[in-house]
Amino acid sequence: MADHKILIVEDEEIIARDMLDMLEQLGYHVVAVADSGEEALRRIAETGPDLVLMDIQLKGDMDGVETTDQIRRRFDIPVVYVTGSVDQKTLQRAKVTAPLGFVVKPFRKKDLHSSIEVALHIHGLGKKLRESEEHLRAVFDELTSVHKQLRRDYELASKVFTNVVKRDYLKRRDVKYFMIPQDIACGDLVLVSPKGPNGLYAFVGDFTGHGLSAAIGAIPVSDIFYAMTAENRSISDMVAAINTKLKATLPTGLFCCACMIELDHSRDRLMVWNGGMPDVLVVGKQGGVKNRPPFSHPALGVMGNDDLGLDVEEVEMAHGDRVYICSDGVIETSGRALKPFAKRPPEAMILP
Repeated sequence: MADHKILIVEDEEIIARDMLDMLEQLGYHVVAVADSGEEALRRIAETGPDLVLMDIQLKGDMDGVETTDQIRRRFDIPVVYVTGSVDQKTLQRAKVTAPLGFVVKPFRKKDLHSSIEVALHIHGLGKKLRESEEHLRAVFDELTSVHKQLRRDYELASKVFTNVVKRDYLKRRDVKYFMIPQDIACGDLVLVSPKGPNGLYAFVGDFTGHGLSAAIGAIPVSDIFYAMTAENRSISDMVAAINTKLKATLPTGLFCCACMIELDHSRDRLMVWNGGMPDVLVVGKQGGVKNRPPFSHPALGVMGNDDLGLDVEEVEMAHGDRVYICSDGVIETSGRALKPFAKRPPEAMILP
């Protein structure tokens, strides 16, 4: 209590002296006694009390209610009214100023003590709450700033993905693709390139992570893919080159599950290299899965080519066959029965 400074605002000298004696006996430090509203405001500015004991019926230009209203507007200090008999209108005015207590004259020492302690406690809780709100507001502002930066990064990553993919190749009549990212950018990459007049190459990749982390890997993959398919290089050569590049550049924990195919219409052959992706499905013209090359290699960017394995699977194709390649986003998606597609027959996964 000795640390708590109190200002008494009372225009009757005898009452003011009695209050001063009681407060000192209780261990409070009375910084000043003011007999008018004007003096009270001045004393508050000079001494910075922790609490004001305010007589409602002050004489002068401002009564206790008006003075308390000014205190509330200008200072963060609790006020306890000290009052005798007042009319109902004045009492209602006093309540509007949100005091933290009333002490009725004539009062006892314990009443004064309890009113002061309750007011100080409530004011302290309110101050802590306001400080917590300010802290939460600062944290929210910081999170908002971080979120905006992340959105900008994702937008940049989306532009990178758009720029590294040759969209004209994806517009071929014999190619259809479908991607729905959960956010602005995802880690899936689809690349297509012609193989002379009678075939095509395709690469479907799924990078760990999203946004910029995936875009970093997409750039070298697309550069190598387009450069080597332009030379009609083999799938094994391309896989080896992409894996070597990703292993050398990607940080630990970032890798790319991928499936690369080479479709040769002149020989009715499909060559498949599958590293960590769901089974490739070869569907006949009349429906039904004719073949499903599974993943038989690790993901790209994790180990050297000797451990990775560069052998491809060759599949015989017929006129009208279709090849389906997907990432795990498809097989983990739930259908109408709320069961993942991977738990259903493959025909139901890919056919209407």
